[in-house]
Amino acid sequence: MIDSAYVRGMIVKVDLNCMSRHQPIEHVNPALIVVLTIITFGLYSLYLLYRWIIALNNFNLTDKKMMTPGWAVILTIITFGIAGIYFQYEVARQAQAIAMEELPKGLSRSMTLRPPRKHLKEIILYGSIASFALFIASSGILSLIAFIFDIWLILEIQAAMEYCFGARPNDM
Repeated sequence: MIDSAYVRGMIVKVDLNCMSRHQPIEHVNPALIVVLTIITFGLYSLYLLYRWIIALNNFNLTDKKMMTPGWAVILTIITFGIAGIYFQYEVARQAQAIAMEELPKGLSRSMTLRPPRKHLKEIILYGSIASFALFIASSGILSLIAFIFDIWLILEIQAAMEYCFGARPNDM
């Protein structure tokens, strides 16, 4: 079984044990996320959003699914990121719910993974609104602060998703 530990800074697949068969969540080095987000001018964050929604939709086989990931990305682009606040909030809300669920017998989470922050969804909602307002109110002058906050949010959501889908069989 592949665990979620870092392997020389490379992307390592996390075994999901059928929790999300079609689109597994991969562990991505946080430094790589930062670099890719910066050099792609934020497009990499849309790719991550796409992957997160696919994983959650596959996990929620019977529950109400989120919007299709393609439409979520398109709406985020069309609304200049405003719809992305909602989708990131929903991803965090569902990730926190999954993290609180008891795992099926025989599965355990890797000790190298940390659970999502306690109020991640609220931080995303209110922090993103404040970050967007800061960007607009300053006419872009304080956009670096908003961009740093947005990158931090992406890292936190990715860590939450890795925790939720990083289950592996017990070694017993």
